[in-house]
Amino acid sequence: MSAEEAAAEASERESAQRGGRRDGELEAEREDAEQHLLDEFERMESYERRVKALKEKREALRKAREGRLVEDDEAVEVEDNVTREGDGDILASDKSELDDDEWDEFDSWRFRGR
Repeated sequence: MSAEEAAAEASERESAQRGGRRDGELEAEREDAEQHLLDEFERMESYERRVKALKEKREALRKAREGRLVEDDEAVEVEDNVTREGDGDILASDKSELDDDEWDEFDSWRFRGR
């Protein structure tokens, strides 16, 4: 074997070793990238679960709030029905209260001028 052949063989071994190292590095990079993607997907799934839970909570709060508003509206309607007759006239007891209030305002106005 000549020196040239030995040098060629040595360079082939070096390039094979580099190629082997390069293949190993590429494989390690692929595994790292794959693991990174899996981690990212897990985070995304956890975010999606959290968003879903928050939306459900928001909807439950909205329904509870609407239920309270409906109950409040019904209570106001009941109060209106108690203070008004079926034809819309104000009850007599409410008329006397209004008259008293009107007289109080009138008396206040008359006494201010003197």
